[in-house]
Amino acid sequence: MMLGALVAGCAPGLPSQTEFDQAADAEIARRPQDYVNGEARAFAVRRDGQMKGLLWGTIHIGYADATVMPADIRRLFAGSASLSVEEVLDQQSTQRAAAFRQLRKRTFYTPDPAVLAALPAETWQALYSAGMTDADIEKLTLTGLSTFVTNRASSKLPGVLPRGEIVDMNLVRFARSAAIPVHALEEIDAAMVEAMHYGSPNGTNGAAALAWTLRRRERLPAFSDWVDTQYGNGAVARASAGLNTWEATRADLARHDERRAALLTDRNRSWIAAIETRMTEADKPAFIAFGCSHLLGNDGVVALLRAKGWTVTPCLGDRCGSSA
Repeated sequence: MMLGALVAGCAPGLPSQTEFDQAADAEIARRPQDYVNGEARAFAVRRDGQMKGLLWGTIHIGYADATVMPADIRRLFAGSASLSVEEVLDQQSTQRAAAFRQLRKRTFYTPDPAVLAALPAETWQALYSAGMTDADIEKLTLTGLSTFVTNRASSKLPGVLPRGEIVDMNLVRFARSAAIPVHALEEIDAAMVEAMHYGSPNGTNGAAALAWTLRRRERLPAFSDWVDTQYGNGAVARASAGLNTWEATRADLARHDERRAALLTDRNRSWIAAIETRMTEADKPAFIAFGCSHLLGNDGVVALLRAKGWTVTPCLGDRCGSSA
């Protein structure tokens, strides 16, 4: 996705930047404790005055100018002792990796013909309007349809990075090409993946996700530009709040609140020991990358490390030098 600011009121019926700002601000006001430490996408971690690690918050919605690491972050990445990311599939046991692939297949590629047949005519029309064919629709679950429509609506030129993979996967590739050791922060957990994708991919939650996606499809390009702008400026709390709640119904917000523990809080706590190990095992700083929402909140990685006695400082403007 290309980095760019929105032009307010550019066409009738299209959202302005102000609408996105207001939605994000309302969400932060609703749950302020979940959005603290959102002033930067990079945090330097120190002990006894020495930098021991860098936390880099990534974003999973696509590639943009905002996604490419700036010079100071690239320098720290190139000189790091190790890279840690959320999961590394080829480091999982054969059994876990196979189970994960099966779960993803079930989540996206095991449609229920009866459920598809019961979709109302207006849903079919909306899917056709999104550029999907009968063949596309009939091979995807409701969750898969939602993901497909989102990706198509928000996709733009890939820039300098490959399409089809999230940033973390490319960081792993770059690290291995530079002989930087790679570590996973967690083992793949089926329950967590289920929570990510709203449970049953053809059930009530899958239907709700598809309805939400179709409801906002025409506005997604403008919204993705806004997210790029917020993330690129380091306004991680606003980007995350916007992603969580823009055009969300009360039911959508309730589902998000219910899933937060499984997606963020529980995982954050489970990562701390591995992060501390990486930061204390070498003379050079460790580079730790994960979805930027994990930085946020009183239960986020930044707050948890501070509670363990680490000095964690935001790298404002992505500058993490000795004065950061």
